[in-house]
Amino acid sequence: MEPLQDTPALPIALSDSATRQVEIGEEVKDLLKHPGWEHLKAGTATYQRMLTAQLMGVTGSPDASKFNALTGEMKGVAQIEPIARGLIDVGEQARAQMREAEIKEES
Repeated sequence: MEPLQDTPALPIALSDSATRQVEIGEEVKDLLKHPGWEHLKAGTATYQRMLTAQLMGVTGSPDASKFNALTGEMKGVAQIEPIARGLIDVGEQARAQMREAEIKEES
């Protein structure tokens, strides 16, 4: 199951070694295949609905800061999948760079 194949990746920069970046990417892939991932997604969707309900109660300019805080929180929660995809991409890029370096060494 590749739950994030259509999810755009959020660009992530890791300061870890290339080997560790590959490991991180693989660990996140495994996480996405774990049955608990679907529960986490369902939980975040529920939380977003709760935030939406709170937004519906915001009225007028006195509540502008509350509105901004709630919408910011909603946007942040929505980034879980793109962050995961970004971590996977970093690992895949690191793996490709490691392969290129091995090929150069063999030449």
